[in-house]
Amino acid sequence: MSSDFAFWKAVPGDPEEIYDKVCEGITDGLSASGDVLRFRQELLRRFPDVKDELQPGDFDLAENPEDAEKYVVLTLSYGRLRDTFGEVLDLAKVHGLVGFSGVAGEPIFFED
Repeated sequence: MSSDFAFWKAVPGDPEEIYDKVCEGITDGLSASGDVLRFRQELLRRFPDVKDELQPGDFDLAENPEDAEKYVVLTLSYGRLRDTFGEVLDLAKVHGLVGFSGVAGEPIFFED
């Protein structure tokens, strides 16, 4: 069992619709941001084994390298979710991102 979570820099629009689009690789309307790229890099540094659970993947980035600065979709197994999700959320907050939980069907926002 796994859960998908997407993160991006805040833009106007319905978070669930944005989530659905990024899960399909549709990035229209998303802003490129160094914060998204740094979030992605930090995830890979801290959890190198999530490389295959992270989208956009290498194949996608070869075609659309700018997507590395637009969004991250992370598919976490139950065990990984339990063990590391708090740290993932902390990283998203530090980088000023918002997101959506596919399993909960709820937006992810952080308050200061």
